[in-house]
Amino acid sequence: MNSRKFLKKVRQITERRPRDVPHKLPIFHNLVQRMKDRDTRYYTFISLFTTGYMYSLYKATRSESEVLRMGAAGSITVLLGESTFYCIDAINMRSKILNENVRFIDMVRHILKNEGIYGLYKGYSASYYSSILYGYLYFYIYKGLKLQLKDQFQPSSTSQFAAIYASASTIAEVIALMIYYPYELVKVRFLTKNDKYGYHSVSDAFYKILKKDHFSGLYRGLFAFFITFMGQYTLQMTAYELIIDRNVKALGLKEYQKYESYYVMKASVLSGVVAALFTNSLEVIVVRQQSESGQTVQQIFKEEGLKVFTKGLGAKLLMTSCSSIMFFMSMHHIGKLFNTNLNEESE
Repeated sequence: MNSRKFLKKVRQITERRPRDVPHKLPIFHNLVQRMKDRDTRYYTFISLFTTGYMYSLYKATRSESEVLRMGAAGSITVLLGESTFYCIDAINMRSKILNENVRFIDMVRHILKNEGIYGLYKGYSASYYSSILYGYLYFYIYKGLKLQLKDQFQPSSTSQFAAIYASASTIAEVIALMIYYPYELVKVRFLTKNDKYGYHSVSDAFYKILKKDHFSGLYRGLFAFFITFMGQYTLQMTAYELIIDRNVKALGLKEYQKYESYYVMKASVLSGVVAALFTNSLEVIVVRQQSESGQTVQQIFKEEGLKVFTKGLGAKLLMTSCSSIMFFMSMHHIGKLFNTNLNEESE
């Protein structure tokens, strides 16, 4: 009997004030109303995310773990590279969904004429989140795994070093890309076919994808992207490390350090060009699948033939070469701020 009276009393208290009546404390009512606004939610989340990121960088500078410091330096480097060359990547992506080859400068004019400068930066917030998360995770795993493999196998030949660099990069890529890919998918759809999807933000995109296609929808086109992305970065990272190793051994550490920036830049360009030439055609297939063009791999090659290998190649080479220079140069100098270095031979 007493329990019934208690439950009845609780029910009366909870039903005393209708839901649409403002809270007794106006500050809470105003906060709830503001959070219903889409822009407020967007800027609130990105502010909290950025604050947490800056605090993690502060803690990393004081950490004794070189692997953690490398992760922090890598996240800044990836973020700088993605942000600087985002507009070029936007042109690269949009040119790959067309059924004809369009010159880089013509593509720029078309976008600016029809959409203005915004057309070159649609979906940037997805790239912002993914760059930070991917950079932290990838370089944390890559550095730690590379050091362990070198200690365990004690490599002495170029092929052995190449195997270690490629293995560490591949494993780090597989793990980091599981976080990175959903954001990349959203970015591509923002850039290429948002008139079809109608995404308002990254969170809105995730919600709509999960509602329509469930969890698997976040990883549409993942296999081809894995091959392309891992191929590009594994080739790029392996080529860069081998070129630096070769320069250090040929010149000696002291002589190398006198012109270190020059050799880093040279290795950056060479590794970027190699990666771009090998992966450009695969990127065409990836972008088509991400934007749900409805074409199979066989149909793409049948309809376009050898054009697949050159579609968007100018933008790809420009973006990869420039971003590679900025990436490795930034990694070199930012690494010094965190008292770490990507290549152990040059330390």
